[in-house]
Amino acid sequence: MTKIIVPCVAALLLSGCAGMYQRAPELNSMSGITYGKLGENEIIKSYKIVKNSTPKENNSLQRCVLKNVSNNEVVLNDASNSFVGAYTGQYYNITKSKTVAGGEIVKANSENETISVGIVKYNTNVVTRAVRFLLDARVVDGKVSYEFDKIEQAQLDTGAIQNNGFYPVGSWNMAGSVEVINSLSDVASNIDSCLMSD
Repeated sequence: MTKIIVPCVAALLLSGCAGMYQRAPELNSMSGITYGKLGENEIIKSYKIVKNSTPKENNSLQRCVLKNVSNNEVVLNDASNSFVGAYTGQYYNITKSKTVAGGEIVKANSENETISVGIVKYNTNVVTRAVRFLLDARVVDGKVSYEFDKIEQAQLDTGAIQNNGFYPVGSWNMAGSVEVINSLSDVASNIDSCLMSD
């Protein structure tokens, strides 16, 4: 029975089981989100926020991005190789880990634009996930826009389910879609606060 349940749970968490899930209602009230398709399921492709604020002259985009975006390595765990001994009945907990390397944050920079990559984490009552993204922050006509692209996430520990690493973010509730958008909003707000500070 366990052999049947585990693959089904994995499919529910990672793929949405052939479009069974509807977009989280909270997302409909959030502007700046673009959606795409992965098979029959809807995913979040990008997220853009525009702040109506003028940066202080002494605060550059690159400086504030470097202060508020991190790209640290992420360790992903699972216990999918764990088993119960046929003769002893003893449970053998075998934890596997793999490390996804981080790296440099800023990929390109000019006076009015900084392109960076980063990772941010969020927690629910059940899981901790890491969200990675490409961020294009730019100043245009006295406003600052933050566009997040290539948005993917990974659950840090998937328990008995094999941990397949980073994957696109589904738009339904179980996929953590609202938490992902809120986490990216926090990144943009922190950079913006840095730009506005004395």
